[in-house]
Amino acid sequence: ADDGLNVRETRYYISGYAVVSFVTVAFVVANQLAAVNASAVASAEVHGLAFDAVVRAPLAYFEVTPPGRILARFGNDINVVDAMLMTSLNASGGQLAVLASVFVLCAILVPWLAPLTLPLFVVYWKMADLYRKSSRELKRLENMAETPVYSGFASCMDGLLTIRAFQGASERLVVQTDATIDDWAACWLKNNGANRWMGMRLDAIGAALVGLVALFCVLRVNGLLGMGSSFDAGRVGLMLSFAAAVSGILNWCVRGVAEAEQHATSLERCLAIADVAPEDWGDDAKSTGNVALVAPAERRWPTAGRVTLEKVSMRYRPNLPTVLDGISLTIAGGERVGVCGRTGSGKSSLAKCLFRLVDFEGGDVVIDGKSAKATPLATWRSALAMVQQDP
Repeated sequence: ADDGLNVRETRYYISGYAVVSFVTVAFVVANQLAAVNASAVASAEVHGLAFDAVVRAPLAYFEVTPPGRILARFGNDINVVDAMLMTSLNASGGQLAVLASVFVLCAILVPWLAPLTLPLFVVYWKMADLYRKSSRELKRLENMAETPVYSGFASCMDGLLTIRAFQGASERLVVQTDATIDDWAACWLKNNGANRWMGMRLDAIGAALVGLVALFCVLRVNGLLGMGSSFDAGRVGLMLSFAAAVSGILNWCVRGVAEAEQHATSLERCLAIADVAPEDWGDDAKSTGNVALVAPAERRWPTAGRVTLEKVSMRYRPNLPTVLDGISLTIAGGERVGVCGRTGSGKSSLAKCLFRLVDFEGGDVVIDGKSAKATPLATWRSALAMVQQDP
């Protein structure tokens, strides 16, 4: 009878363990699928906002923004948002949930052990706050030091023929590239050093906690701290396992939260580029000036190609002098006109005014009776074409 009862109890506990394991696996799979789906949706939204902002950005933005900065945003930063940010958030959230469950279980089974962990939470919070602030700024410096590496590489590829034409230019650029990479690596090394600094101290605090709990158990079992008759080996093992679990989980919680904040700097940089003020295309906010958005009646314009400049004035910045000052001319349809002048005389600026790449300060450009100021930008640029000197 006793054997049959033991078998039934064993089956009961094994069945309960199997059910709990199955439910745990189901929750883990659902959590991972939800995290992957949320990460894909969020990263696609961030990429779309940043891409639309860059596509619709005015020419002045590209004149003051290094190409490497844009490459870094759509390269490493988008990769962090795609693959690392949600992983860090999911891992840190899971560690916090495990920590809460362990703490509740500890408070139920060993009630007097819970108050002993409260000072530990305070120490860990102070350490985490100090590390989080430092690591976040170090990660921001690392991202900033990454931009010159991309910019230098892009510039070298654009001017490769010129670099090879001058003696000593290649060696000088190699030294410059090595210096930018060294700066980037130095920021990474400082960030990694801060991580090791925190890890050593958190591990030392965790080891001290386990040692104190073990010392308390020894004193309690030997009767030096109250009666030790009811303090059996099972309870001692449970306390030691809880102490080790709490210290380890706290370590990973601090690391996970700090890593999530570091990765959030990449999201911050992507959102910053998405806030670039766009050009006024005169169409809906989602479009990028595609010809398909232009009305069919507008696509037949211009017909003759008569271009008139009426006292056009333009400056590149509000605090800079005017590059074009009251230019007026008329070009009949079908004429071929060449504009000659020395460097800086305004030839390229005149072409930029025709395409409205830079808003002119005064005057107007009229093509076949249509004013540039009164015509939507999508319609205006879709009717013009340019063959650049440097494609």
